[in-house]
Amino acid sequence: MTYFYAIAIPHELMKQIIILMVLTGISSNVFCQAEEVRITTLADSIKKHSGASKLRFITNTNEAREYALVDIENKTPFLITNGGIAPSISIDQINFEEKYHVYFYETGCSYLKKDVEGAYNFVVLDFILRKYGKAAIAKISKDVFGIDDWEKQN
Repeated sequence: MTYFYAIAIPHELMKQIIILMVLTGISSNVFCQAEEVRITTLADSIKKHSGASKLRFITNTNEAREYALVDIENKTPFLITNGGIAPSISIDQINFEEKYHVYFYETGCSYLKKDVEGAYNFVVLDFILRKYGKAAIAKISKDVFGIDDWEKQN
């Protein structure tokens, strides 16, 4: 036999509990995106095994450069950007990905180390310049970590 027990909760208290639950759920989903957001249609399994996904676990810029070289060799280089609390997807980014096969990787609310992100992006930016030229670089958003510093050096 199964018994069900009910607890009597006053109507006003129940209303407050429901409102609190709804607001808590909304705030965790609205104000902070997942740790990383993939803009492209690139398969999740490829992204999860990329060097870009491993950057959060390292502090060494040489290791970041190595990850970028491996991603380039695997034909899945990324440009690391910070999506913040409300990452946006632009048609320009999607067109860039489709044309150049370089993908955008947004870190969302979790911030990597700028020097690590910059080191990874420098290698990918060098690759884009060598393979596609300055016209491709001109199409890249200024949201990409380190692009201003990279442009000063090139």
